[in-house]
Amino acid sequence: MRPVGLIERTLRAHAVFRGEVVAPGGAGAATSDIAVRVEHAVLGPFAPGDEVRLPRTGDFRVGDRVYVFLSDRSQPGPAGEPPAWLPLNLGSPEGVEPILLGEAYLRTAPGSERQVVISRWPRIRAVAGNPWRVEDVDAALAAVRLLFTWDGARARVAADRGPDVRAAARSDNELLAALCTEALAWSPP
Repeated sequence: MRPVGLIERTLRAHAVFRGEVVAPGGAGAATSDIAVRVEHAVLGPFAPGDEVRLPRTGDFRVGDRVYVFLSDRSQPGPAGEPPAWLPLNLGSPEGVEPILLGEAYLRTAPGSERQVVISRWPRIRAVAGNPWRVEDVDAALAAVRLLFTWDGARARVAADRGPDVRAAARSDNELLAALCTEALAWSPP
């Protein structure tokens, strides 16, 4: 499966939110499912407090906080139940990414991540991604939806948004600045 950068994931996703793993899947769910309670919705039909059942895509346990990028290929649920959502790039770690010690570890561009080992007693975790402040991630993901478009094959700077992208490349939000700088290299406005 080809790696997908953060701009592309954000544009292709039907829903993006930050949440907490609250349980293995609910009643009738496969044991490999997890339930995530939404803390902050960036995009999509979910609101804080909603619980979303997802297939487990990594080593996530109850209490872990994550960013979730859901595919627009939702599957209808059993009669009377809401659809079951699938993480974007199911089978890769890019659909559900960890938040550890107040920082989100996101793969911003294919090959840009670094391996980090975090010791949080009693568990030691190795994660791949670049650490970003959660507040910066929330704002940057919302801005991506305004500044860029998806043409079905790749991300592009949205029409008339070139000056905004250049300004955002100088932003105090380090993630937004990095994403816009990257975008200006592959899609000059």
